[in-house]
Amino acid sequence: LTAHSGRVPGCGPLLEQTGDAIFVADAQNGMLIDANQKALHLVRRTLPEILAMRESALHPDGGEGHQLDQILQQCENDSGVFEEVIVDRDGNRIPVIASTKLLQVADRQLRIGIYHDISDLRAIQDTLREKTGELDRFFTTGPDLLCILDAGGRFLRLNPAGEALLGCPARKENVRSLVEIVHPDDRAATRTILQHMGWGGKAVTFVNRITYPDGSCRWLEWRAFMSGRKQIYAVARDLTEQRKVEHALALANRKLNLLADLTRHDIRNKLTVLVGYLDLFRNCPAEPYFSMYTEKINETVSAISAQVEFTRVYQNLGTSSPGWFSVDDLFCKVCRQLEVPSGSFSSTPDGWEVFTDSLIDRVFYTLVDNALRHGTTLTEIRRSAHETPDGLVVVIEDNGIGIAQDDKERIFGKEPGNFSGHSHNLFLVREILSITDITIRETGRAGKGARFEMHVPKGMYRVFEPVPDQRSGPLPAPDFITPTHHNHTS
Repeated sequence: LTAHSGRVPGCGPLLEQTGDAIFVADAQNGMLIDANQKALHLVRRTLPEILAMRESALHPDGGEGHQLDQILQQCENDSGVFEEVIVDRDGNRIPVIASTKLLQVADRQLRIGIYHDISDLRAIQDTLREKTGELDRFFTTGPDLLCILDAGGRFLRLNPAGEALLGCPARKENVRSLVEIVHPDDRAATRTILQHMGWGGKAVTFVNRITYPDGSCRWLEWRAFMSGRKQIYAVARDLTEQRKVEHALALANRKLNLLADLTRHDIRNKLTVLVGYLDLFRNCPAEPYFSMYTEKINETVSAISAQVEFTRVYQNLGTSSPGWFSVDDLFCKVCRQLEVPSGSFSSTPDGWEVFTDSLIDRVFYTLVDNALRHGTTLTEIRRSAHETPDGLVVVIEDNGIGIAQDDKERIFGKEPGNFSGHSHNLFLVREILSITDITIRETGRAGKGARFEMHVPKGMYRVFEPVPDQRSGPLPAPDFITPTHHNHTS
């Protein structure tokens, strides 16, 4: 080697023995005096180019950054290992792990830098970081419940949607078990599933109920599997609304089948009566029997016609899925539809919604219509609601003549009796409400006004923030109600 190159005799073969890039610099002036082939390939330069550069030129911005100052300081302490970035001929940044060492060779002090390229490692780390970020975003923003449990069923991680649904934030200081919040009747089955969940990654599906402090519960369908780390990964979706709909439709079908049997029996009996009077009428009886038989025949035909018409309306019961309805909106719509003067009805926009059959508008129409038909002295009709430990009570009351004590239950009967003006309709009211387990009763005082209370069980009602003075247009008149002249006053 020539002296003017600045290279150290015998250093070249030694540098080629390692698999990493090696640069040798003069510690006094910072000039590079040697480099192995790995180093030349790393920075994409030739040896003459390297020998004309300072060590600082290997670093971004010519080594003026704070990181290089730390490197040089460490080198003054004889050695150092750290992560660094160097640049190639085109300015591309190359992440490396650098190891530096100060050596005294004859009268010269040299700084040897060994650079291990970690570009692939950084790429892997960046990919993992990106994937982890994507999973975190999916976990935190997903609409369904996502969670990680230990083998005993304790929550290790729970996404925000899951926290909102279960009402149990999964934090280290407040770790809860899934079994603790499951309905008592479902705990044994849930515990068995968790205990026997295999480690082979096979997913299992199960359904249980989650209970809340107020006594209500919701149905959840779980899909879970156990990982090799003995952690359970699970996703759950809320089946409560689906269960409500299925229950309501099943109950409606049972009621329709029962009605078909009863109607067939009633019409058969009335046809028997009709045939009997027709046999008597065949002999052309004289008065007063002629008029009496004619009247009885007409009454029987009218009763059969009413029965058929009632069946036509009843057949729509439960044919569409139940949904959420605002009781305030329903009441105000029918009052406007029935042309009740604005000063004669009142309803506080309290935000209550009930989950019931889509024929609920007929319920409110019938209750308001009957109040106007039979209230006689009625001047006011009101709608209110209040929550009790057993559920929500929706009240529709008036200040009319009321209903006698003996008739409070009879008005809901299927047979018209002495209440031909509204009994069939009130029977239908009770049937519609019962589809979603809502009950109704009359609790007013005779002479003081009628009062109908609808009791909505827990889980079948909710509250929302109403928008003041924002109401929908009137509903079309139910086709089973005939127009009438009301006796309310303005």
